[in-house]
Amino acid sequence: MDYGETYSIIKKAGKKIVTQLPDAKIGDWKISHRIATEEDVKTQKLKAAMNGMYGEYAVFEPGNYVILSLNGYTIMSNTDMEIRTNIEVVQKAKGNVLIGGLGIGLIVLPIMNKKEVKKVTVIEKSKEVIELVKLHLPFNDKVNIINGDINEWCPDNNNKFDVVYFDIWEDVCTDNYEEMKTLMKKFRKYMLKKKEDRWIDCWRREDTKRLVYEDRFGY
Repeated sequence: MDYGETYSIIKKAGKKIVTQLPDAKIGDWKISHRIATEEDVKTQKLKAAMNGMYGEYAVFEPGNYVILSLNGYTIMSNTDMEIRTNIEVVQKAKGNVLIGGLGIGLIVLPIMNKKEVKKVTVIEKSKEVIELVKLHLPFNDKVNIINGDINEWCPDNNNKFDVVYFDIWEDVCTDNYEEMKTLMKKFRKYMLKKKEDRWIDCWRREDTKRLVYEDRFGY
């Protein structure tokens, strides 16, 4: 799939999630819906520009959005930024796939529907998130959602993955980089031996790495 086709597929999944995930709250976790008006879009783009983050919302459009939040802080949504920053994993997904973090299921739905994908294992730390999302979305029998911390969870040694992806961070922050490196090092041993047959990455790892270098070296 090319970039445009993948973008459209994920966006379509986001629209389905908007209609199928009901407003609900379990503990400190909450699923809610918000209609962004033209005025909301202008305000958000202005705030982003003032904070040097205009690119994050350059394609933000009016519409209906679903938001997963923890104590009022947005963890994931179906905004354009979330779609664009998750395109590569959907393109790369094949065979046996491992995903750290369920979120609202935005990438799980398009990945499970790829004919090249045989199995999708999702490790989600919060049982509340699983309860809020799992029962309402049409996951097929390829998908296995496990309640666990991806930092502590280990698969069977005989279970080798073609693709591994970690999406457990709510924003881009230099503090995330060491955790990213640790996770990638840990799970490489659970992947196929040939590098050309495997792919592993983290959500916005390159952006995080860039911030680390800027912080350390000033460029």
